[in-house]
Amino acid sequence: MSFEVWILLHFEEVNRQYTNEHLKRKLSGKDYFNTNYNKFKGNNYDDFLYDRVADAKNNGDKLLKSNNDIIKDNPYMNISREIGKIFRTEVF
Repeated sequence: MSFEVWILLHFEEVNRQYTNEHLKRKLSGKDYFNTNYNKFKGNNYDDFLYDRVADAKNNGDKLLKSNNDIIKDNPYMNISREIGKIFRTEVF
């Protein structure tokens, strides 16, 4: 799972595979970053994602528990399981 899937999990549940290009186009849309994600990537995400971390964690945990093909067929990152360690908190 690419890092962009983790970003998308802040906005919605993910239960299918996306190409990197499709993810970038999706994240560029008005319901997400509303700007060219390729150019935005690497900038400060706080204004867009800070209030959505709990949603991303919950959505990521659901995805990991689902045994979905996205997990079986692709390398993935389990940020939702590790985010508490990263920020030294269990409350989001």
